[in-house]
Amino acid sequence: MERKVARGQGERSDGEKEQFLQRINELEEEQSSNKDRHRYLTKQCRILQQELKKWERKREQYSSVIDEVELENASRELNLQKLVTEKEDIQIWCQ
Repeated sequence: MERKVARGQGERSDGEKEQFLQRINELEEEQSSNKDRHRYLTKQCRILQQELKKWERKREQYSSVIDEVELENASRELNLQKLVTEKEDIQIWCQ
């Protein structure tokens, strides 16, 4: 009866105390491992974000170069069309 009263008051046997302490140690180890993993993943995330920003800047840079080249290409196509038209006109007049 005394054991039941003691148990009701929150007292635990030595075996139970040992099990609780062992479980606490396991959970603390797991928590430490999770914290380490979180730190590692946070660091990797920062590295990837920096790399993404770098590649986005390069993409913007290349995009502007591509736009310039396309504009230059369009201009040259117009000039070529003019030259072809002029050549055809000259050939018509020479006949």
